[in-house]
Amino acid sequence: MSSSLGPVFDIVAPYLKGKVKRSGSDNVITLCPFHDDHTASFWLNINNGLWLCFGCGERGSLHKFLRKVGLSYDAVDDAMEPVNIQIALFRRKEKYRREAKFFSDPYGGDTILPEALLGVYEYKPNDLVEAGFDPKLLRSLDIGFDRRLNRIIYPLRDLYGNLVGLSGRATQPGDEPRYKVYRGGHRDDKGKYIPGDFGENFDEEYRDFKVDSHRFLWNAENVYPSVLIDQRGWDPIVVTEGFKACMWTVQNGFPTTVALTGASISEDQRNLIIRMSGNPIVLFLDNDQPGRKATLREGKQLRKSVNELWVATYPKGYEDASPDDLDLRQLRRAIYGSEEWSKWLHMTR
Repeated sequence: MSSSLGPVFDIVAPYLKGKVKRSGSDNVITLCPFHDDHTASFWLNINNGLWLCFGCGERGSLHKFLRKVGLSYDAVDDAMEPVNIQIALFRRKEKYRREAKFFSDPYGGDTILPEALLGVYEYKPNDLVEAGFDPKLLRSLDIGFDRRLNRIIYPLRDLYGNLVGLSGRATQPGDEPRYKVYRGGHRDDKGKYIPGDFGENFDEEYRDFKVDSHRFLWNAENVYPSVLIDQRGWDPIVVTEGFKACMWTVQNGFPTTVALTGASISEDQRNLIIRMSGNPIVLFLDNDQPGRKATLREGKQLRKSVNELWVATYPKGYEDASPDDLDLRQLRRAIYGSEEWSKWLHMTR
């Protein structure tokens, strides 16, 4: 039987413990199911399924919640069916509410893929484990491995955690492109059919599928709950270039970190950063020449709309480095010792 709190809450309710209280029209509060909670630290947005625990720090989308309580990818797809329509309506409402400010919808993907697709790539990415990444973090982000194309798999998700695509990173020298955004079967300019990266079964259902990874901020679905639910603006939103830099920064104590998947910020990504700019924004792009140029260029654009804009400071001698080249102490110093963008700009001239 459906509750008065709606389908999102109905899906989560069996895994909750303790009394549930309303907080405004959008949120409920209760004990966290992921740690020994005695103070009702768990907040859930009943419109879109984003959640945050102020006790253990866990946060994310409805998809992530269902995976954390032990559901398979197929079971997540089944559980999500009743709420997909509601979340789509919520996205549309958000889009219309902000259409005067945003030229396109920076919230949701155009094509939503089934979570079961990730089961094909459910292999441990040994290269990342050997590089020092925590296997628990990799599992929580659904990082996998494509045995057929020999690539590490990074799921691409929209702001609500919906799977919208995959990006594969080559593991062998000479395999180009280094980062490949997977697409479905399609015809080229001469009409020749090019098989897709997912296989024939996928092409039959999602013919001509492709996704622009620069429409989204990677890991934003795990960062946005802090902005939407917390609203105190304490945690800095750290902006990195790539997947590894983002994961390394998260692993070392900065969970509100996102990745651009490149050195430039697209219009949609800029809109998403502005959406989160109640918190301080810290640019932590690579310390090579393209990264420093991008910091100058993108900082100039962001400064028009962001209240607090900072630039992480790399240690001396770390030219051409990226965040994942730093150890824990160096990384924390780089972020906590960030320079205000205008001051950093003056120092670089």
